[in-house]
Amino acid sequence: MIEISNIALCLLILVVISTSPFSVNFYKKKLNYNQYSVFDKLSVNLLIHIYFLLLVSFTGINYLYYFIFLMMFSVLINIYYKSYNIFTLNYYKNINFLFFIISNLLIYYYIARDPTLSWDGLENWYYKAQNFFYNYNFFELKNIPGADYYPHLGSFIWGFFWKNSFLQYEYYGRLVNVFIYVLSIFSISDLLKKKISLNQ
Repeated sequence: MIEISNIALCLLILVVISTSPFSVNFYKKKLNYNQYSVFDKLSVNLLIHIYFLLLVSFTGINYLYYFIFLMMFSVLINIYYKSYNIFTLNYYKNINFLFFIISNLLIYYYIARDPTLSWDGLENWYYKAQNFFYNYNFFELKNIPGADYYPHLGSFIWGFFWKNSFLQYEYYGRLVNVFIYVLSIFSISDLLKKKISLNQ
């Protein structure tokens, strides 16, 4: 039961992080523009955070401190733009957003039930993620087994969220990849739907 609750908490954390630095209300209140879907807005925010995570991976910053800063910043942004009560916002009443949440949870629970990694994951990616789990940075990767020409950002994000999950189970770090994947599908689907409706 604790593990199931923690999986739901991981999803909540990812949603909260994705609602900053530009709150879902920012486009309407500050830019007076509301053509983007909630998935587009979450995607833009997530891309900004991934860029900063890339920069952090080259530094000696303690990843726990950066995670705490990230959470506090995201919560404060949402309070400032009055979007903290996600259950009463029209953005989140959308049936598509509910389906997005359910899709994430189903895949999360499937990974939790069978968290095995393939050969490539074990031989190349896992040790890189473990490097970041122990708070080492990019420059320590030269001592890590596996292919050195593999990009490190994916394994950094894996290690970062693995380190900052409450139970610190390895597969928690992989849930962010599922979140990005599902978010991209919903964002693209929404764009295609708008394009089809415009052409009719």
